[in-house]
Amino acid sequence: EATAALAALNAACHEADPARRWTALSARLDTHRFATLLAGEVLLEHRDGYGLARNNYRVHWEARSGRLTLLPHGMDQLFVESGFTRQPQMAGSVARAFLETAPGRQAYAERWEQLTHRWMNAARLTDRLTVKIGELNPHLTPPERRAFLAESEDLIRRIRRRCEQVATQHQEPWPSTARFEDGTLRLAHWTPLHPPE
Repeated sequence: EATAALAALNAACHEADPARRWTALSARLDTHRFATLLAGEVLLEHRDGYGLARNNYRVHWEARSGRLTLLPHGMDQLFVESGFTRQPQMAGSVARAFLETAPGRQAYAERWEQLTHRWMNAARLTDRLTVKIGELNPHLTPPERRAFLAESEDLIRRIRRRCEQVATQHQEPWPSTARFEDGTLRLAHWTPLHPPE
């Protein structure tokens, strides 16, 4: 049955009509948890996870509901200073199919906002990290301690940078969906970058 659920999820991703695709995705995917996974990976700059790299994840099948949940795994590359936007290009096929639907985009945006408030507090994160550093410090040799403290300081710097970046993004409006009028898309606030001579 789990194999059948995976096949059905794959078929749902290839449904051309966004409304029917959302219905099919919702039948086989825990959409709330999936929105949480995507938003969490973006906030934490997990560049090597499912959404952004189709990597480092596990799939759990819930027999009672028949739905699948994608779980993060191997989260060893966080806060990587890639300058993630709120809506980066996704590599995972389920992520792309999910975000190409209006309910999927809305679920992702809501989770991004909620997790921003819950997670992205630099003082709280660095205080917690400082406590852990203090607990580990006595068990290290002097050379290990020097390397560990240098890496810890770098992680704290990256956490603060990401929290500042997310706070700035949080103040900006979410990009609206492009609307064509009589076959024309009017561009606003558009600046060419590196135009050819």
